[in-house]
Amino acid sequence: MSYTQAQLNNIYSVVGLNAAALSVLADAAQKYPANDFTVGDSTPSRLLNTAGFRFNFPVTFKENSHILKLDTNLTSKQTAFVRLNYIYDHDTLVNVANAGPQFPDTTIPTIWSHPWGFVVGHTWTIGSNLVNNLRYGLTREAFSQIGDHTGNQYSFRFVFDNVTTNPAFFTTSRVTPVHNILDDVAWIKNKHTILVGTNIRLISNNRITFTNAYDFAQTNPSGYQQGGNVISDPIDANIKSTHGPTWQLTSVSEAQNAGTALIGRFSQYSVNLTYDHSGNLTTPGTPTNSNFKTQSYDFYVQDSWKMRRDLTLTFGLRYGLSRPVYESNGFEVKPNIPLSQYFNARVNSAAQGVPLNAPITMELSGPANGKSPMYPWDYWNLQPRFGVAWSPSFSGGLLKGVFGGAGKTVLRDYINATVGFSELAEVTHRSSKSLMRMLGPNGNPNARNLFAIVAYLQQQAGIQFKLRPQRAHAQLRASGSLRRPA
Repeated sequence: MSYTQAQLNNIYSVVGLNAAALSVLADAAQKYPANDFTVGDSTPSRLLNTAGFRFNFPVTFKENSHILKLDTNLTSKQTAFVRLNYIYDHDTLVNVANAGPQFPDTTIPTIWSHPWGFVVGHTWTIGSNLVNNLRYGLTREAFSQIGDHTGNQYSFRFVFDNVTTNPAFFTTSRVTPVHNILDDVAWIKNKHTILVGTNIRLISNNRITFTNAYDFAQTNPSGYQQGGNVISDPIDANIKSTHGPTWQLTSVSEAQNAGTALIGRFSQYSVNLTYDHSGNLTTPGTPTNSNFKTQSYDFYVQDSWKMRRDLTLTFGLRYGLSRPVYESNGFEVKPNIPLSQYFNARVNSAAQGVPLNAPITMELSGPANGKSPMYPWDYWNLQPRFGVAWSPSFSGGLLKGVFGGAGKTVLRDYINATVGFSELAEVTHRSSKSLMRMLGPNGNPNARNLFAIVAYLQQQAGIQFKLRPQRAHAQLRASGSLRRPA
């Protein structure tokens, strides 16, 4: 059975139907007529409380990338280059988040990704043993999500939502430029190659979002007493009084959903209040704008000393100084007690069986507020480096048989006959061509690469390979043995 507006006003005589809600629902029913009966309790021949509306919408998928390369010889001793990459991607969010527009006449949620970057380099051969390399690069990650929320949202739960809800899409944009300056000087002096340089990074992350710019109101049957029974019980009582006590309401949930929507009283209301830096309330619909920044400065010095034709030692020291991340507009706070200190105090109190309920206060912080940073500077970020590169050459014995002598390498032939260079490349994370050159007659593998290769070959062949030193005729030699487990 169905009810007229007058009958429903009589059934819900205490509260009555909401004229504003009726207008919204009538307008939606006219613009979006029911055509999907996989949801709700209606059928094509019998419209009851609710039904669905299905429609088509265009799906776009655009990916464009543009690359520019320029190289030039400025003088006989100076070269320069420019590299530019610009990407323009424009996709509807259904491609990445399975999200389309709420209705045919509402905004289609889309995402626009438009990063770009360029680098400029200059190389100057100052002298026969002195070279300077200067690089400046800028990478600018940027994207915009175009949402369909342009005002306060209202929702008749289980019946009608004017915009996307699960998930909800708000307009958001983010721009993250990173400036990178590198300069190093290489100086060759006898058997030493000395490298001195710097690496400077200037980073910012600007984000504008409307996520908290609008309010949300909802009619929800679950917000009524007895889980919505106060909405469906009057309908059930009317049916019994009209048709007899054996009759009852079968579509309880649908009746609760529809009745709640027609009564139109918000059972849930969420307000989002945004304040400016001075503490004044901003106009509703104002986006949140934050800009986080940091800077990093690295300085390094290195000496590669070629002690012998087959042995090179490398010593280096790097110093890094990174500024604590801060919000440049002053929207930054930190606890008045460091959280690590507060946590330790709670642990100690718990061990003594005494509760610690000292309050934590959030205080302004950061340079924009003339306060200390969110976390302290680290002035002692020293990174020493040490490396050894050894190119062995054996004149006889087992090692020559495995690694080969001058102009010949047996190990390369063994790999070709067993695991192959393609498989070895996947394991060592190096290209097969690089491995072939490394193990060729003129190859110069370092100890790490060589030991990784030998270890994998041992594993595949089930062979244990051991080295032990022995002294003979005042010379230190290495002998080895191969043993295959039984």
